[in-house]
Amino acid sequence: MILVALRGLWGRKTRAVLTAISIVLGTAMITGTFVVRDQITGAFASIFQTGLEKTDVLASKRTAFTSNNGALKPDETALASARFQGRRVAELAAQFIAGWKNA
Repeated sequence: MILVALRGLWGRKTRAVLTAISIVLGTAMITGTFVVRDQITGAFASIFQTGLEKTDVLASKRTAFTSNNGALKPDETALASARFQGRRVAELAAQFIAGWKNA
């Protein structure tokens, strides 16, 4: 099994090398994103800490209620409409596939 895999890699050297390079670059980009995010977070924390260094009391107002950021619960009309549209898309896709197979 391993021998078959190695033969496949050896037979397609360019493809194997390019795949390895793409994996390394993708992993490096994701890692770099995490590093930059951590640096930005640390910088903002440092800025706010420096800005509040000489502050003895920090006053803030109390809110009367908590917000769900304006999110509304979907009503039944919207849900029924979404269900109808989903069924219609499925029907059109089935018709398209059936027509394509018969052509």
